[in-house]
Amino acid sequence: MNKNKQEDPPIKHCEITVTKLDDGSYEASYEPKVITVTDNDTILSFKLVQAPADVIIRSVSINPEDQDQLSTPSISRHGNHVTLSDVNTQRDTFHLDFTYGSKKGEKLAVAAAKMGVMGGLYPEISNDPP
Repeated sequence: MNKNKQEDPPIKHCEITVTKLDDGSYEASYEPKVITVTDNDTILSFKLVQAPADVIIRSVSINPEDQDQLSTPSISRHGNHVTLSDVNTQRDTFHLDFTYGSKKGEKLAVAAAKMGVMGGLYPEISNDPP
């Protein structure tokens, strides 16, 4: 065994469900809603696990925009998986804003599922450096 071999980075998984509502609108939910990152150089993996057949992830933006903790999100070729890395060197909270579309190229209005009375913005990434 090579004692100098680096360990694989920790991975945090989040499942995304998009549901088409009776009124024709869409709603997205995330599990977990809050991702607590406690290790440096953690990979964040978001997978569309349940959605209408034509729904894909088109883009992901990070709020606040001027942060230096999270990498630019990378969306898989088929639009069902997103990865990014978190250096996690400072305590902070970030929100990801997912934009969804159809496989035909149409942008879909997908609202985040309301959670509780306050209806926070999800998914949320909470950095808690070691």
